[in-house]
Amino acid sequence: MVKHPPKARGEWQPHGDLNDLSTVWFERVKLPPEPKRYRGTLPRCWVAERTIDWLSQSRRMSKDYERLSQSSQAMIYAVMSRLMLRRLARV
Repeated sequence: MVKHPPKARGEWQPHGDLNDLSTVWFERVKLPPEPKRYRGTLPRCWVAERTIDWLSQSRRMSKDYERLSQSSQAMIYAVMSRLMLRRLARV
């Protein structure tokens, strides 16, 4: 699942004489919490769901019939190749 980038929880602030670097020290200051608001939809979180839907349209991929993961992987390659060929033939 695609997630939003994490919110900043704090930042480093310099203290002391900024002209004399030997006296400068940093302190981590906690930022006040942001109000909860709608952050918008993520641009590509539908890609995995769409691909799984394309795969499930194939009869053999509608259920998990395969015993080995290698045969499942081979079937995924076969189904996706068939989809790509159909789309290339349309153009």
